[in-house]
This record gives sequence, C-alpha cells and structure tokens, in this order.
Amino acid sequence: MATDIQAALTVIGRRVIDHDRPFSQIDLSYASLAGAHLSGANLTGADLSGADLSEANMFSVNLTDAHLRGTHLAEARLVVARLSRAFLAEADLTKADLTGARLTRAFLINTNLAEADLTRADFTKADLTGANLKGAILTDIRAFDIRPKNATLIRGIVSPTPATSPVSGGSTDNSDREASGLSAAEEDHT
Repeated sequence: MATDIQAALTVIGRRVIDHDRPFSQIDLSYASLAGAHLSGANLTGADLSGADLSEANMFSVNLTDAHLRGTHLAEARLVVARLSRAFLAEADLTKADLTGARLTRAFLINTNLAEADLTRADFTKADLTGANLKGAILTDIRAFDIRPKNATLIRGIVSPTPATSPVSGGSTDNSDREASGLSAAEEDHT
C-alpha cells in the first residue's frame, strides 16, 4: 500500500466524529485498501461497500453502523473489532480473525465466514441468514436471539431449523453452538 494512502487512512481513522458535519459519512466504497493498517481507527458509519480490505490489520477498529456490503475482508485481522449494527451482507470474511469481535445486531446475510476465527465473538441479535460458517472456529461465541430463529448449521450454512429436521450434536463438539442458539443438523449420508 502506498505511503500517502496509508497516511490519509490514518488521519481519517483518528478523526473525532463529534466534529463531523451532521449526516456526513466517510465514503471509501470500492477502494483498494488491501493490507491497510487501520488498528484503532474510528470508522463509525463509514461506507466501505465493495472495498478490498483483504489482509488489512484492523485490530480494535470501530465499524459500528458501517456499510460493508460485498466488502472483501479475507484474512483481515479484526480482533476485538466493533461491528455492532454493521451491514456485512455478502461480505467475504474467509479466514478472517474476528476473535472477540462485537457483531451485535449486525447483518451478516449470505456473508462468507468460512474458516474464520470467531472465538469469543458476540453475535447477539445478529442476522446470520445464509451465512457460510464452514470450518469456522466457534469457540465460546455468543449468539443469543439471532436470526433466523432456531438457526441450524447445515453443511456450514446457517438456515432456519425445519420443524421436522432432527438436530443432534453430530461428531463435533457443538456445546457452544447449542448453548448460544446455533445447532448442527445431522447430515444424511445415504
């Protein structure tokens, strides 16, 4: 990443949002920011839709109310990131590190979280409809009152639990998922 672009991102990320004009918004949609360093940045309400933030270092970034539809965040480091009420529909978070991230009331519809580290992430009241969690690390996650209600992991995809579908622990330890509102559906191998 060019030094001048990184410097501009640092200034944007350090701004005091109380000084922003009413209804103003940082617009970095479709920007190529792969590998950017945004640790501790305050990007509350920013529009990063379609941006390339793959492999970005975003430790403790504040993306509350941010627009991240279709954003590329593969292998990004979002440890203890604040993503409450963020709109992450169709975003790619493949292999991202979201350890301890706060995703309360986030919209993760059809979001790719395959192989992501979601250890201790908080998904309370988040919408995970169609989210891909194949191979994701779900240790100690919080997922109370998520949408769809009574969600089930079927081959790693979050789906509503069919009324007639048997739900079991399967061959993996699902204690965290079951306690949090996610369960793994028994796969039919016939």
